[in-house]
Amino acid sequence: MIEGEILAEIKEEQSNRLEEPYLFPKEEMDGMIKWQPVSNIPVDEIYKDLPEVKQFHDNYVTLWGLQNKKMER
Repeated sequence: MIEGEILAEIKEEQSNRLEEPYLFPKEEMDGMIKWQPVSNIPVDEIYKDLPEVKQFHDNYVTLWGLQNKKMER
């Protein structure tokens, strides 16, 4: 049982060292991150011959809520 306690203590120490503090509060940091398209070419045009990649792109955008009323994908 002593080995288990020692192992638990080592893991706790490692997890404390691995945590990096934010430079800003998390809410402020989240507000700083903005998604922007990297191309002016419409998504449908880019993926017109790649339907599987287009579906992956659409799923990614939907999953992360990247669509915005002001900005097209």
